Amino acid sequence: MELLNKSQPPVLITNIEVMQLLAERVAERKEEEQKQIEELDRKEAEEEAVEAAMLLASGNYDNTINNNNNNDDGDNNNDSADREEEKKKKQKEKKKKKLLASRKNSKLRHRDWIEENVLEYLKSTPCANTDYNQLPTLIKKLKGKTKDGGFGLTSAESLQILNYMPTESVDIHIMVDDLQSRIVPEERQEELLNTIREYLIIPPQEEEEAVDETMEEEDNPKHDDNDDNTMDVEEGIVGAL
Repeated sequence: MELLNKSQPPVLITNIEVMQLLAERVAERKEEEQKQIEELDRKEAEEEAVEAAMLLASGNYDNTINNNNNNDDGDNNNDSADREEEKKKKQKEKKKKKLLASRKNSKLRHRDWIEENVLEYLKSTPCANTDYNQLPTLIKKLKGKTKDGGFGLTSAESLQILNYMPTESVDIHIMVDDLQSRIVPEERQEELLNTIREYLIIPPQEEEEAVDETMEEEDNPKHDDNDDNTMDVEEGIVGAL
């Protein structure tokens, strides 16, 4: 099983490789959308500059400024300017939404929707905690010959391992056919699990939870019933005296 190549995909493709490709495709689309929005903003800025220049050339711009300065009702002028600014913002947002809606109405909108949702799902699976760049090394260890330090797994078994990244013994018994007779002694099975753990990236959230649990245990030490019994005995002795 080789790493996924865009021109010649292999028969077996891991979820890690699919996630990597989808992430690149979705990122490219979002980048293109951002460029279109920036281009839209640039054109609007140019239109506003041209409009201001035309007003200035016709003299209306100066008259408008003078009228505003001579107007005693400053609050009304401010309110009018705010409403005009808000109107322009709404028009700009409307154009951006129309731009994004045009992509959603394109012939490939269903493909884009599927790719984005599959990517979000894969991000929630165990394979998301694996370093894509370390994948070839892990595959080599899983499929390598036993005499060379590998585990002799088949392509299908390696695929399941890479997709689920198991860390418990019961899991590899399900994924690897006839595990007890192929990977012996049991220490080698534990070595397989340790090898898988080496390529796992612990998400920051889980690290924070582990730290929080440790701090909670330090702040709230376990209550020992033996201490209560000792105190009861001491109180009884003191009472007898």
